[in-house]
Amino acid sequence: MGKDNETRIKEKYEVGDALCVVVVVNVAPIGYYLAFLFELPHKSSDIDAFGCLISYNKAVMDCNNMLKTAPSQTRMAFPKASLVFVAHFACCFGAGLKCGTKACCGHGGGKHSFDPKAYCGNTRVVNGSSETASACGDPCSYVSQDGMHFTEAANKLSSQ
Repeated sequence: MGKDNETRIKEKYEVGDALCVVVVVNVAPIGYYLAFLFELPHKSSDIDAFGCLISYNKAVMDCNNMLKTAPSQTRMAFPKASLVFVAHFACCFGAGLKCGTKACCGHGGGKHSFDPKAYCGNTRVVNGSSETASACGDPCSYVSQDGMHFTEAANKLSSQ
């Protein structure tokens, strides 16, 4: 946890704020972000069984492991505060969402339904015809709304 955050928590706590709630949010698995898969250079050997960038998700897991120590340190410093840990990373894998690296609202079809030049709702001209990136019919099955943002279903899973 950064020093600025610690200072803010301490200030609230010392004022005697009756509802001192500390929320620790881990980092989402950016290795599945379609924008990263399409725009950042990588080798095919850096793609895992889910179709995600291994090196990016490893960095995220390392960061999240460090964040896991923050609640225990915070509990010791602020024993009366309520702590909430939000695990974005865990919700994306093995939670029943079938489309991890496919955008719900995208363009381009294929296994990703993503085109970095046509984000959700945008229209672009392809081979002389106008095409719009539109929403899928079953957003409850998707992790990614548009290649960068969680769907409501993924956000709901991470908030439980």
